[in-house]
Amino acid sequence: MDLQSDLIIQNGMVVTANDAVQADVAIRGDKIAAIGHGLAARESLDAGGLLVIPGGVDPHVHLQYPQGPNRVVSSDDWLTGTVAAACGGTTTVIDFVEARPGQTWMQAFEARLAEAEPQAVIDFGFHMSCNRADEASLAEVGPVIEAGMPSFKIYMAYDGIRLTDPEMLLALEALAEHGGLAIVHAENHFVITRLVQRQLAAGHVEPRWHLHTRPAAGEAEATERALAMAEIAGAPLHIVHVTGARGDPALSRARPAGHRRSVHPAPAADGGSLRPARLRTGQAQYGPSPAHPGGPCGHVGRPAGWQSRLRRDRPLPFHAGPEARPAPHAGVPPSAGRHNPIRA
Repeated sequence: MDLQSDLIIQNGMVVTANDAVQADVAIRGDKIAAIGHGLAARESLDAGGLLVIPGGVDPHVHLQYPQGPNRVVSSDDWLTGTVAAACGGTTTVIDFVEARPGQTWMQAFEARLAEAEPQAVIDFGFHMSCNRADEASLAEVGPVIEAGMPSFKIYMAYDGIRLTDPEMLLALEALAEHGGLAIVHAENHFVITRLVQRQLAAGHVEPRWHLHTRPAAGEAEATERALAMAEIAGAPLHIVHVTGARGDPALSRARPAGHRRSVHPAPAADGGSLRPARLRTGQAQYGPSPAHPGGPCGHVGRPAGWQSRLRRDRPLPFHAGPEARPAPHAGVPPSAGRHNPIRA
């Protein structure tokens, strides 16, 4: 018996990013020590007939996060959101830091960390919101990355948080210089502003009219523009919450050309805990975009504890899925979300 292993999960179907195999999983402390057959430890758990899956990594959530000029806050805080994530098989979430006026990016990070650490029940990390491109802020890119947040959110729309094209190019150049990743919300700000004016003038104030002010052509144009600026700056790019296929040709052209880009498809409420009733009533005007609140890496808030869970359904949702892809580009340890033995 290998007394260095604390637990063996036996006889389960182990689901990895590439395959599903019948095997045993040895756990030492809070890490996977080995995957194989005939393993033993001080304790064992029979998973016969069940699936053993790695913990999911959700790379885009908004918990307890006053976002945008209207300071929209999600219905989940760090406790309820991470508990919900854990119940759904997600063991890591990546949230955002957004500095207020007069607050440095690092000060904003420390404030967010102080909110999250006492409440979160799973691993967490952050993307930094690049909501300005002045000299002092861009000088923080290096320290922010050193603190463990290599990814920076850039909005192309919405006053109060967006960057203009000249500012975005400056930010992309700074990220390229320091090895950071731009995470871009690609929409055409002026198209949205004009269409919102039209809908409000017609008395269309319910949230259901939101989609009529975000045409596919506007998203596609902004995606093309973001890709062009990233190419000019030599910066890698990740387009978040892509909602339509019209921008696909530009994204497809970027890959053969050697540009480093990736995309994050989005449902109607990305990473969100929106209350459905509010989407059907006039309780809130849709004019400013819903801030994709709530939901279920930068600085990882506590030592990585990738835990296996047992499920009775098919392995397809976790095959090369959310548990494996987000980790490398967001500062999460490469072992996150993978059934990989941890080498001493």
